Order: sequence, then C-alpha cells, then structure tokens
Amino acid sequence: MNKFCIQIVLFLLIISVYVNIKILATEADLGEDTSESTPNYLT
Repeated sequence: MNKFCIQIVLFLLIISVYVNIKILATEADLGEDTSESTPNYLT
C-alpha cells in the first residue's frame, strides 16, 4: 500500500513538471515571435 501511494505521488509530480516545462516553452516561443519584427521597405 505504501509503495502504491509513493508511485502515485511520483507520477503526479512528473506530470506537473512536464506540464510546467511545456507552458514555459510555449511562453518563450510566443515572446520570440512578438519581439522580432522585420521592417518592410518598398523597393
């Protein structure tokens, strides 16, 4: 019973870390897209 509870806690911890990394990665991607703007010049 004790090992089962530890496995559940570790599983939830791994899932929360994975989701947190994914959220941070998407925030970094959005920041790079908005900060980089190329001016359009007429030739």
